[in-house]
Amino acid sequence: AELVKNMVMGAVVADAATMPVHWVYNQTALRDKLGPKITSPEFFDAPYTKYYSSKKYPGYYRPGQSSCYGDQMLSLMGVVKQGVTAMHDGQELAMEFAAVCQEYGGFLDPAINVFLERTKDGNKYPLTGADDCTGACLYKAVVLVAAAAGGGAGGG
Repeated sequence: AELVKNMVMGAVVADAATMPVHWVYNQTALRDKLGPKITSPEFFDAPYTKYYSSKKYPGYYRPGQSSCYGDQMLSLMGVVKQGVTAMHDGQELAMEFAAVCQEYGGFLDPAINVFLERTKDGNKYPLTGADDCTGACLYKAVVLVAAAAGGGAGGG
């Protein structure tokens, strides 16, 4: 149970620490923006990407807060803590997670937008997912692995 708890906590903290520099692929621009903090960019003071605007998304994306993927992971934890897991009922998990995502006030990435569109159109699991080649699913995998390990989404 302790290992599961540490795994989930590590994912949450790592996401929050890197949110401000998420999606910044231009290394020169990143070096210019971070300056001397380039060697330790964690918890940078403000998001550098256009997707994480606390003005556009009030209540989101301030230093120390999660990225949209971290928020998805935390939301999925809430669903799994209710006893809903893909190992038991993928359709129920999809519907519960869609309901949470529809209420979310932050940035919705392309994969979540497709997921929401497909669930709204009546598609059933597993036909609700996006054909997406990004690592967006990796955050969600942490929660499902923790649940499968018997520690629940929050480690117990």
